[in-house]
Amino acid sequence: MLLKKLEKYIYSYNSEILEFNLEYQVNNTYKKSKIILFKVLIKKIFRSFYRFLQRSLIKPQIREIIIYVERIFFKIISNKIKISHDQDVINKTILLKRDSYVEIENIFNQDELLKIKEYFMSKKDLVNIFESTSKKKMDMQYYKTEDLISFPLIIRGANNEYLNQLLFNYFECSYRLDWIWAWWSYADEKNPSIGPQNFHRDYESFNFIKVFVYLTDVEGTDGSHQLICGSHKENKLYEIRRFSDDEISNNFNSIKIKNIDGKSGKTFVANTFAIHKGAKPFRNNRLILCYLFSVVPSRRSPKLPVINFSSFNFKSDRDLLKKNQYINSLFINYKK
Repeated sequence: MLLKKLEKYIYSYNSEILEFNLEYQVNNTYKKSKIILFKVLIKKIFRSFYRFLQRSLIKPQIREIIIYVERIFFKIISNKIKISHDQDVINKTILLKRDSYVEIENIFNQDELLKIKEYFMSKKDLVNIFESTSKKKMDMQYYKTEDLISFPLIIRGANNEYLNQLLFNYFECSYRLDWIWAWWSYADEKNPSIGPQNFHRDYESFNFIKVFVYLTDVEGTDGSHQLICGSHKENKLYEIRRFSDDEISNNFNSIKIKNIDGKSGKTFVANTFAIHKGAKPFRNNRLILCYLFSVVPSRRSPKLPVINFSSFNFKSDRDLLKKNQYINSLFINYKK
């Protein structure tokens, strides 16, 4: 009876609908091992507690102290950290820490972008998302996470060498690929902005960063990512809710509001604890790819690796993925 209740908790989807089917993983990939079940149970309890903790301590000034202590701890227990002394990486790191975001060289070339978009166009079974409070369907659709990780180019993007040099310099300790999203935001002049199309902060973890790649051209009214520079340290508007444009203009100088536009392939890195939104597109649909990296895994991150390194078709990426085993360890099982 107790085991059944524990299994019900273990298999419950209490984070988001895009999570992997943990019951299928345990029963098929991991042969319903009791040891595996126990490990998953411990992970879920810890991550749920961590989520509760970091969503309770929401004042930026307090979070900055915890962020610093957490980095020191993971730096001590980590293997040798690969801090880059490249001046461009150093400069980009400074900008990221100061402005909450930085634009970097595209992590995909034009040929890779074409292949990724062709792959997405072949996927017709997308997931509808509903706003958490109003339960209204958003003018957005997400690709299934299983489809994202099945395409080697998307995994390769998370292992881009320059990107990881920047992230090592930013975190100054070990970190991991935590989650991947890709979604369409559909142009619509009639319906108001909803959900993440309004200003908000993300509470994924204490130490986390997101990497965004535009897969369509974004300019003006195409759904620009908007961010309040430096607001990850500002003790203003840090409640867990959406903020109106008027609240933003009343609390921040307009010079701090950054619109990030760019052609397909545009890549930027953002600390999305800073106030931000993906503006509602009015002219053209927007397709975007997003990676989440964190020091302590978020509640939504995989509880069990979903890819076997030995059987996945990485080809030319195998050496790169071997080098980044810790970074990929939430998604890739290197032991089998």
